[in-house]
Amino acid sequence: MLFIVTGILVVIVDTILRRADMPTIGVFVFLTLFIFIWIWLVFGELRTKLIKAEIEGEQIAVSKYLGFGSKKYYILSQFDGIETAILPSRYDKYEYLYLMKNGRKVIKLSEFYHGNYTDLKHALTGKVKNLGQSRLDFIQEVKEIFI
Repeated sequence: MLFIVTGILVVIVDTILRRADMPTIGVFVFLTLFIFIWIWLVFGELRTKLIKAEIEGEQIAVSKYLGFGSKKYYILSQFDGIETAILPSRYDKYEYLYLMKNGRKVIKLSEFYHGNYTDLKHALTGKVKNLGQSRLDFIQEVKEIFI
């Protein structure tokens, strides 16, 4: 379904750009940028950050894609620990919390996307080792979309 919607959007945008008498290279550049942003939003933000997370005892349940994806359960003791990072924005700073396993970010929780971020963070404190703060790396974040 997602690919059908993407295809329809590409056709609509292509039609609009061609009617605007944009050169072919301009249409190609715009569509490439449009597709990259679409992939970034769907597979980056919706899949990895816009998640529903529930801590139930010694495990955490995660549903991706705004909580509409299937639930996946993780045992908290399986994680190496948690790392935090600060994302500065124009008006505020937001904290990200990563549950790490074998050096990889398995679960990403953020103050920006999760209204109950503070509760989730407190629930994890003492159950998972704190690995400290890391530097937010945007290039690494983009790479993780495809992992």
